[in-house]
Amino acid sequence: LTKILKVLTPVDIPEFKFPENTAKKDSLTRLYQYVYNKDHYWDNVDFSDDRLLRTAFIEQKLSDFFKNIVLMNPDSLTKEAVKVCELAKKNKYFFQYVVVYTTNYFETSQIMGMDRIFVNLAERYYLKNECWWADSTILRKIGERVTKLKPNLIGEIAPDLKMEDTAGVWHQLKYIKADYIILAFWEPNCGHCKKEIPKLYEYYRTVRDSGIEVFAVFTQHELDEWKKFIREHNLDWINVWDKYNFTNFRNLYDIYSTPTIYILDKNKKIIAKRIGVEQIEKFIQYDRKNNTKK
Repeated sequence: LTKILKVLTPVDIPEFKFPENTAKKDSLTRLYQYVYNKDHYWDNVDFSDDRLLRTAFIEQKLSDFFKNIVLMNPDSLTKEAVKVCELAKKNKYFFQYVVVYTTNYFETSQIMGMDRIFVNLAERYYLKNECWWADSTILRKIGERVTKLKPNLIGEIAPDLKMEDTAGVWHQLKYIKADYIILAFWEPNCGHCKKEIPKLYEYYRTVRDSGIEVFAVFTQHELDEWKKFIREHNLDWINVWDKYNFTNFRNLYDIYSTPTIYILDKNKKIIAKRIGVEQIEKFIQYDRKNNTKK
């Protein structure tokens, strides 16, 4: 009971004092309080005692830590996730629980970019054989998931694609000149695509002369249906398909559903992935504004 109560005890944050003439003293105080709370968040948890895992408090504490304490940044989250995993090594079952929780938490997160933390943790623990509970099947599945995610993580250069359009003309992604490239994977018989692709085109019509291009990849092989949809909706952007199945785009971009949309910057770096059509305009506006400030 004492250990459980200790887990529930908030971090005792000391009072930070600065000279009266310190610039932005209140902001500095809040920063010091935040850092202290984060750095000492796990002080009251005895990671050597796996009996704590029979309560709901460890899961609650992990959830609160990653949702509310750590800055929503892949580097910060990776650092803190590794820190708590290392602390949990004091007990094999605690270590198992924390590694399983954190890898699953970031793999299934709906927040864009969190898959990088999953990849980092999987490579550090599962793929280096530190997970005693993981059999060959688990390791194979995690390895396959890491392999599919690594090429398309935010911040990576987008894998190049060279594909034909409806007239048999070749287009290569790396040679497209634009400030932003919207890379859309879709197919005309997908119910969601039927709604979203026309919406994407309506947006494209308003920005096509402002450095934004669309590289739209047809993911199937029913050529007549594809061409018909293009004609009916006047999709006069770059329409391409992998006629000979040479590009391996499904694995390179982790395409398991459609539509799947990525946004690339002028250097072909992935800056957004699996983004909804309705979010694209605000995302690009925000990114442009930030780049203007630099």
